[in-house]
Amino acid sequence: MVRTVMQLSGLDLTVFKAHSTRAASTSAAKRAQVPIQDIIDRAGWSSAQTFATFYKREIVSPNANSFARAVLQQ
Repeated sequence: MVRTVMQLSGLDLTVFKAHSTRAASTSAAKRAQVPIQDIIDRAGWSSAQTFATFYKREIVSPNANSFARAVLQQ
């Protein structure tokens, strides 16, 4: 079920698996221009380096439709 929602959201399932919702959500927040300090505070990380090293990913599939892209960019 999680993978279905991720796919319908336009996430590239070759990059993200069901266990990687944290990476997908924080990457989406960064793409939406949420300040990095807010992201690391909410995720419970001590530095932005954790995000940059382990979680920052391209979130939109190259084949995602325009609706999915619009939703993920908001």
